[in-house]
Parts: sequence; C-alpha cells; structure tokens
Amino acid sequence: MRTLKVTASILILLCTLFICAWLAETIRVDHWGFAIAVNFLFMACFTLIFGVLHTPAYSSAYFEARPFERDGAIYRWFGASLFRSLLRSSGWHRLTWGSPPLDGTLTSLRDFEYRTKGSELVHLLAMICVAGVTVYVGWRHSIRDTLWLVPSNILFNVYPVLLQRHNRPRVNGLIRRKQAFLDAPADRERKVADRGP
Repeated sequence: MRTLKVTASILILLCTLFICAWLAETIRVDHWGFAIAVNFLFMACFTLIFGVLHTPAYSSAYFEARPFERDGAIYRWFGASLFRSLLRSSGWHRLTWGSPPLDGTLTSLRDFEYRTKGSELVHLLAMICVAGVTVYVGWRHSIRDTLWLVPSNILFNVYPVLLQRHNRPRVNGLIRRKQAFLDAPADRERKVADRGP
C-alpha cells in the first residue's frame, strides 16, 4: 500500500509539472493567469499528496516555534495579521477551514494545530516549486516575465506559511492552558485522596 501511495504521489507531481509546461506553451509565461494557475496547481498537488494520500505525523523540529517566533511580533511586522484579516473578510478562511474551525474543546485545538502544520507544509512546498518555475522563466525568457510569478508566490504561499507560523505558538499556548485546566480537578482529587479521611 505504501508503494502505491508513493507511486501515486510521484505521478501527481509529474502531472502537475506536465500541466505547468503545457500552460507555459498555451498562456504566455508573463501573463497573470499563468502565475495564478501555477500557484494553485502546486497547492492542489501537495494538498492531494499530504491531505489525501499521506497523513504525516509532522513530528519534525521544523514545526516547533523558535524563541523569536513565540510572541508573533516578527510575523505581525511582516503583516501576517493583516493577511489573516484579508482571508476572513474574503470568506477564504471559512471555505478552506470550515466554520468554525475551533469549538473550544481540546480535540478541536489539537486538530487545528495539526492542520496548521499540514497547511504550512503544502504552501512551503508549493512556494519552493513556484520559485523554481520563476527562476526557470527568468533564465529561459527574461526577468520581466517573472513580474506576476513573484508577487503571486508571495501572496499565495509565503504569506500562508507566515500565518501558520504565527498561529501555531498561540494555539499551542491555548492547548497547554486547556490541558492544565482539565488536569486541575484530577490533581485536586489526587491530593484529597492522598490526605485520606
């Protein structure tokens, strides 16, 4: 089964690359339509691979917040909060995450935290692939032909990665507080039981 999933993942990636090459011949590479299509193709590709075929544990240390990330100041400075507001006001957030993504339970918080890792991975890989396409277009054609590829990659992939990096420490803080709240009655009961009658 694992071999089948890996094979399917490789085929999906190859099909995505083939469609990108076909689009480059069909639509001019300096056209905004090409830039948007390439971004959404790679996002769809990696969503299929990591959202349907594989269910990674996301246990890599990469997904852990660094000390400078924990308060979120660096991401607010880059505009992650503004980007989140844009997603909410456009309805994109509700379309992709459902409504509401959090219901206050520990399970929903953990699920949301897991989904931030998945979303970050999809956008990170899409960002790398679109950057590769951008370099290729700039080398093969001209730097001017990357005019739409660079800002579309920033909007569709870089900012979503920043947003997930901004959200995760906050969600982890909520998970710790919720877990401590749920553990508190059990701790009190243990102390009473230890004291005896």
